[in-house]
Amino acid sequence: MNAGSYKLLVNTSPYGYLLINSTVNIAIPTNLVSNPQDVSFNGGKYTIAGSYLSPVSYITVNDFRGDIISYSSSSVTYKVPPLVTSTTQSTFNLVEVAKLPISQFTFFSDNTVNTSSIGNAFDEFINTVYTSPNTQCWIGLDAGAGLKASISRFTFFANLNWTNVAQYILYSTF
Repeated sequence: MNAGSYKLLVNTSPYGYLLINSTVNIAIPTNLVSNPQDVSFNGGKYTIAGSYLSPVSYITVNDFRGDIISYSSSSVTYKVPPLVTSTTQSTFNLVEVAKLPISQFTFFSDNTVNTSSIGNAFDEFINTVYTSPNTQCWIGLDAGAGLKASISRFTFFANLNWTNVAQYILYSTF
């Protein structure tokens, strides 16, 4: 929670909400010490020393969240997020990350019999599926000779027809 005063509203189901007549005060840590540190639009590290520092705290810089890199009871080091905005993008001529069209890739999988559904794994729709009759199944994509793909996010969405996802993915590895 951010430092400040809060009133509590408690749900007493089935009777509704109850306002607690006391205020909860969250105090900012005391004796904070922060020396000038090198941080750029590309991010960096920021260390704060003090008492009563939280091991679950984070910082915000221009509404970007910076999480903890290292923590001790007397200091916390945060990762300062990169401040790539439209202004810094144009001022410093930064390269924008572009999403490559899926048509540039060749797909392959463990299911060599039915290769028509491999592209479904990458089409961004939740109503199309890739299926395999094999107990150990996998899919891949080939960016082409001399090229490589850097994958920064992966989303798994279970089949909509599965009533119990765990029975299908319990021993899976991602």
